[in-house]
Amino acid sequence: MTRELFLFPGDDGAPMSWALVEGAGGRVRFGSADDKAPPRADRVVLVAPGSDVASHVVDLPAKSERQARAAAPFAVEDEIGQSLEEVVVTLAARNGDARRRAVAVVARDRLEAWRDEARALGLEPADIIPDYALTPAPAGAFGVLDLGDQVLARAGQTGFSVDAEHASVVIAAFLDARPDITQVHAWTDREEALLPPEASRALDRTIEPQPRDEALARLLSVGLAQGAPLRLDAQTSGGGLDIDWKRWRVTAAVAALTLVGYLAMLALETSSLREASREARAEGEALVLEAFPDIGRVVNPRAQLASRLQTAGGSGSLVFLDLSQLLAESVEEAGGIEVESVRFDEARPEVEAGLIYSAYADIERLREAVTARGGVLEEGGARQSGGRIAGDVVLRRPR
Repeated sequence: MTRELFLFPGDDGAPMSWALVEGAGGRVRFGSADDKAPPRADRVVLVAPGSDVASHVVDLPAKSERQARAAAPFAVEDEIGQSLEEVVVTLAARNGDARRRAVAVVARDRLEAWRDEARALGLEPADIIPDYALTPAPAGAFGVLDLGDQVLARAGQTGFSVDAEHASVVIAAFLDARPDITQVHAWTDREEALLPPEASRALDRTIEPQPRDEALARLLSVGLAQGAPLRLDAQTSGGGLDIDWKRWRVTAAVAALTLVGYLAMLALETSSLREASREARAEGEALVLEAFPDIGRVVNPRAQLASRLQTAGGSGSLVFLDLSQLLAESVEEAGGIEVESVRFDEARPEVEAGLIYSAYADIERLREAVTARGGVLEEGGARQSGGRIAGDVVLRRPR
């Protein structure tokens, strides 16, 4: 018999509560940190509030898990509205389509606060899982768990937590977007309110009573046994360069992840941190060799990647490589300028860059360096930032 201890972080300073499930169909015990210590268990699971954990499904054409984890934060950057340094992004296990992967995003400080609560009780959770990811949902089914004020839902690798008053609208939209779902299994006493007939197509429905206390704890145990798809304690990715990954569409998909290391190398070469630049160059070369082991030796990453992209038909990426090299070389020659962000849209053969500099004379030196290399630099907006100037520029080749 496996004893599973579920920990529930408190809201607004309330103490952490817990539920111990003593095997399938076994006894369930409850408590909170302010009245008694949690009992010993074979497995400790911290149940993260789903309202604090967003899930997304993204395309990650990676050859390895290492590459997929490195790319996951950039794939959701436009969706989360936060700096990558402020969040933790975790990747779900592969499930069917190797390109389509689910990711979970949570604020870094929230995750650490939950861990601290558990450690204060002398516990180190084996798993940290969003509550909606523990909703039972067999393959091909949409699971709905009615908690009263909140409704949890899951299908496959992804899910959500939503206020009850908005649940029917969100559930209807989710089902309309998922024609692959053929059945719904809901635990609720208000089927018509959550699953209105006019909101979705006809589905096979299994409706059971809304769970409370022991029944709810046992359902979480069932969801855990099915293999909760998103774990916040998995190998994580966060931080990195501000590259607009979603807009960067590469025809040669295999080459996309190898370019991550090369872009890191280029951006760091434009700063004064030469030691970091050398480390990034080594990492970039390692990524190139991992993706294309037949290359043997990396001599000129740009030229070697360009050759591979030409073979694969990646003309848009050749433009990006050309313009990013133009930017890196020009910034290094001008001096006194840091590259804060780089964006590229294949539909427009130009690179947008966010720069930090001390005086407008720095931009004039940069313009001269770009012009000398056959490029065109156009200035955008500028603003004061910490005693320096933050400005945007666009680089392109003459039309």
